[in-house]
Amino acid sequence: MKRRPVPVTFAALFVVALLFSFLSRPGPATAQIAPSLIDRAGGAYNGVEVTLEAGAAPAPGGLVTLTLTARPLRAAPNLYVQWELPDGGELLGGPADDSLGPVGAGQSATSVRQARFPDGVHQVSAKAYYFPNHATSLAALGVLFFNVRADNPTATTLDPRTPVYAPPPVKTTIDKSRLATTGATDRAADGCFNVHGILTRENRMPFTQVVSEPGLPPGTPPRYTGSYQDQLGSAVPVHHILVEMREEDTFSDDSYGYSVTNANGAFSFNFCDDDGFLNDELELYFRVCAEVRDGNTLIASIKNIDDQELYCWDSNVIDSEGGDVDFDLTVYKLS
Repeated sequence: MKRRPVPVTFAALFVVALLFSFLSRPGPATAQIAPSLIDRAGGAYNGVEVTLEAGAAPAPGGLVTLTLTARPLRAAPNLYVQWELPDGGELLGGPADDSLGPVGAGQSATSVRQARFPDGVHQVSAKAYYFPNHATSLAALGVLFFNVRADNPTATTLDPRTPVYAPPPVKTTIDKSRLATTGATDRAADGCFNVHGILTRENRMPFTQVVSEPGLPPGTPPRYTGSYQDQLGSAVPVHHILVEMREEDTFSDDSYGYSVTNANGAFSFNFCDDDGFLNDELELYFRVCAEVRDGNTLIASIKNIDDQELYCWDSNVIDSEGGDVDFDLTVYKLS
């Protein structure tokens, strides 16, 4: 005998629908925890590990809480902390330079501050350092950046002002290095070119500061900590860097070979060429790549992680029909 299905009444369906509606109803809203941003630095080489943590980025005039946690890997007789706001702002909750007292190897200590910024991009740096002995200073630096604005302020571990790297356009290159001459020539009327220029860069130089330690016996040798100072403008030559001489065309570019800058950052190329029938003018530019050489010996190179291509930058274009072509002084900025 087959069992007949039990009919489901309208009342039963109503109860199920009502129960489902109740269970699926969203619960009371919970408080959202503001995301925090963390920068970690240091390690075995530095002798100390630091973590700089901040809450959500503030609007102009608002407060952000900053927490530096430092963990010396050797016994620190006294752990020092140095806060810096190089782009301006107001540091609250304690002095910029502080001492956290003795901290054992592998133990942690924290320093908490608040900061208030006007509109704009602002950097926060917090350094922890100590002296395991009179001859040694160990330090690590945490850095955060705040883009402070009324609408959607942001925080990041990278400076948003840093220019985004844009690789040179990919074009077919015709090798014309065979047209190079052994030295400078004054045959401008014959389409011969003497190209030269100087590459320099801004620099970041280390310097020392005396650490104030009140209460030490007279005659105690001073202790020093290090920092960096930017040298803007044409500070130092970019020497032994790879330079390629190129000429711009519509569908493909020409290459007149490579050179390496000398100790003063200078380079030069000499060649004879034209741009085809009834066109003696060349659109010249040079390309600098992040490859350091000593003659034909490769010393170091820096490549993009994704495609393993060298980082390269193109100069401005100079139009010339021959003779002396001076690219003058090129200064690469700190970023």
